[in-house]
Amino acid sequence: MSLQSRIETLKGRHASLELRIADEDHRPRPNGDALQRLKVEKLRLKEELERLAQQRGIQTEEACTLVLLSIGQY
Repeated sequence: MSLQSRIETLKGRHASLELRIADEDHRPRPNGDALQRLKVEKLRLKEELERLAQQRGIQTEEACTLVLLSIGQY
């Protein structure tokens, strides 16, 4: 898998987790354990995206902006 493919996969998983977190958080009785697990997983993905971005010479702030733009949340 190329680096770009890996980044795209991670961005997709990150966006999916964002939706799952929002869905769980808006339930009448959110599951705190599930929310925590999803947020930890999302943070791990963010850290990996930052690491990959640094390998490509992209500043972390720029990388986060690119992720947000790619999922339409910027």
